Amino acid sequence: MKNIIFLLTILSLITCEQPQKLVFKSDGKINYTLTPNEVLMFDSIQYKTFQFFLNESHPEWGIVKDRTKNWAPASIASTGFGIPSFAIGVERKWISREQAAQITLNMLDFFMNSAQSADTNATGYKGFYYHFLRMDSGTREWNCELSTIDTGILMMGIIFARNYYDLDNEVEKQIRLLAGKLLDRIEWDFVIMPDKGQFANTISMGWTPEEGMHDWGWVGYNEALLLYILAAGSNMKNTEKSYNAWLKSYKWNTPYKGLSHVAFPPLFGHQFSQAFIDCRGLADKYMFEKGIDYF
Repeated sequence: MKNIIFLLTILSLITCEQPQKLVFKSDGKINYTLTPNEVLMFDSIQYKTFQFFLNESHPEWGIVKDRTKNWAPASIASTGFGIPSFAIGVERKWISREQAAQITLNMLDFFMNSAQSADTNATGYKGFYYHFLRMDSGTREWNCELSTIDTGILMMGIIFARNYYDLDNEVEKQIRLLAGKLLDRIEWDFVIMPDKGQFANTISMGWTPEEGMHDWGWVGYNEALLLYILAAGSNMKNTEKSYNAWLKSYKWNTPYKGLSHVAFPPLFGHQFSQAFIDCRGLADKYMFEKGIDYF
């Protein structure tokens, strides 16, 4: 009897110490059936979007233009979004898997072998890449910044490629190899803001060889959620300190009764991270305390 009482006492203490499991209301399911016309509309939008990434990509390097204008440079963010679009084309049978894999490999090979230096005419530096690249040379355009968020979007696309192209052939094995190398060579500590000031310990928005590090860091909530998740899964030191700095500026808003959420008006700030990360049921300390996930 004493043993049973002792066991029950221990179990009760363990139960008290365990955090309560949060039951999220959202499960990603919407009780709505698309009409035939709506299906046609979404199919058309998806196909035309795929065509943009295919038609506006460099024929040799795979980098994707920022827009359809003849003068437009490539955007590394557009390129990052282009990588999964080619895979969607495979799944929808708009392009063969071999074609999509080759475009992706060409792209990764370009980034792996392009100029990485502090020179004003390079493609990137310390594993990061310039926001805009010339379509004729693949080098920096418009004296633009070495962009952390756009590099982040590019790397999320590259992670997707590493996971999607999983066949045992030379092209897809090379995709996985280059993806790992590109992710590993990012020097996250280079872009961490100093340990003081408004943006202390956050990830800087960018750097230029002319002026150095930007004065502003990424604070939440916005599209940079993917950037902190990416950095945490890579080789960034003091990840928790940087993430807590990001969380400090969150703003909680209740525009309508019963519809409270983290405030960030532009829709893309919510979409960009969730284009790559399944946020259903995911919550950090801040969101857990609010009883809501990131979905």
